[in-house]
Amino acid sequence: MGVQIDMIVPPIIIGLLIILVFRMNAFIMETSTDTRLINNIQTQADVAIDIIQEELRGLDGGQITTVTDTLRFTRFLAGPGLPSQNYEIIRDQTNGQLKIFFPDPITGDPDSTIYDLNLSAIDFSMPAPHLLRVRVQTESRAEQHVRFRGDVNVIRSVAERDFFLRHRILPNTNPPVNNGN
Repeated sequence: MGVQIDMIVPPIIIGLLIILVFRMNAFIMETSTDTRLINNIQTQADVAIDIIQEELRGLDGGQITTVTDTLRFTRFLAGPGLPSQNYEIIRDQTNGQLKIFFPDPITGDPDSTIYDLNLSAIDFSMPAPHLLRVRVQTESRAEQHVRFRGDVNVIRSVAERDFFLRHRILPNTNPPVNNGN
């Protein structure tokens, strides 16, 4: 009984090429999804920092207190006899949301804004009197990944920014320069 190798080899080669093409297609899809997810997670970290910066923009010398994942500050309203408003920025421990609590400008009732940003950590610190350091870490969730290889790794991204909280009504800490006159 003779074996005809020339009839067996071409189907094997074609089968291997088909497997190779399908595997390459799956690999390309997985890497493009991971790249999109990496960009998305980094964007969420940057957006969290930008939101905090916008909330601090109108800060007019009010009191600021920081706890690791909570920032409390008082904002004074522009106008005589208007009350001050207390704000609080926190990270929700259970689902990674950035929550901002503030009084309603018209009624004064408590109100809040919630941003779903996949926050895994947020750190507020004040290393100097007029300097606020904010560090945000975002993390992907398991359902956001494509799992061809059974990966269980998550993607983390970090954004950090220092805010210089100097305002015209805060006292000047620099002594005047004497030119010898």
